[in-house]
Amino acid sequence: MSLPAAFARLVAQAGACPAHCYLVEAVLAAQETYVAASNDGRPALFLAVASQGDSPGIRLRNLELRHGTRGDLRTADGRSVGGTYTLVECLSHDARLHQAFLELASEVLTRSTAWLDTLDLERSFTSMVELFQAVSLPSPSSWMGAWGELFLMHSSPRPEDLLACWHVDPLKLHDFALGPDRLECKTTSGQARIHEFSLRQLNEADRAVYVASVVTHETFGGVSALALYDELRGRVRSSELRVHLDSIIVKMLGEKLNSAAAPSYDYEEARQTMRVLAASAVPAPVNPFPNLVDSVRFRSDVSQCEATPRSSPLLELVG
Repeated sequence: MSLPAAFARLVAQAGACPAHCYLVEAVLAAQETYVAASNDGRPALFLAVASQGDSPGIRLRNLELRHGTRGDLRTADGRSVGGTYTLVECLSHDARLHQAFLELASEVLTRSTAWLDTLDLERSFTSMVELFQAVSLPSPSSWMGAWGELFLMHSSPRPEDLLACWHVDPLKLHDFALGPDRLECKTTSGQARIHEFSLRQLNEADRAVYVASVVTHETFGGVSALALYDELRGRVRSSELRVHLDSIIVKMLGEKLNSAAAPSYDYEEARQTMRVLAASAVPAPVNPFPNLVDSVRFRSDVSQCEATPRSSPLLELVG
């Protein structure tokens, strides 16, 4: 069963239920499990666990995991469902978090054995808890930086393949990696093509490093990073890659994910100006003591740098 599809069926009818009621549908899993839609349209799971244990549960701003729950559960045909369950519920009304919740829940429910107790269940939901914790954190990325990386994947001739190369950690040295190849995306709205680098980012001692240089400007009729994310997600057929995309976006944007003020940038300008450079072509200070000097950052004007041939497997994925 597809949890997103089941939730879509339920949420279409849940509004007619009384307050505090959940409309539920049974899920094929190793233990009694229901996917649910709350009266106000949020996704949830109800899971039967053999032993309650001593865990107090988990409560975040946008997620709750509560044990020993007995609720007003009803199926679409009006039948009441009774029992004691662990409730895992998305507390946000944001559709993007609903998608992430359902995709991650689908991954959790693929396990073939039932949970021993509530603590065992909580361990299975660690990735979901970490993702929802990240939604409440300050963003480590700028809107423009996130936009540039999403633009590369959105404009790629093979977006799923490039997405599979995307970093797991937004703070990693390079944005994309495939074999020995590395690609760093730099986006600017300046008049000159000037980007900020760290000396380590351009180090090609044991890898081939490239820079995707993008120039764009904020514009009223442009596209926001959240719109690029939504469109890209709609193209991704693999549930595993959708989870990967959701996880990174939440980590990159943090509390910005719920923002209604995401700036929009000129997609066509970015498409026309995007240039891929070899790291060796970027003007940079020389480090004569690479093992002794670290954390050097600088701004470099790459306007005069020639584009590099798209001869590597990673660069073939860039539009």
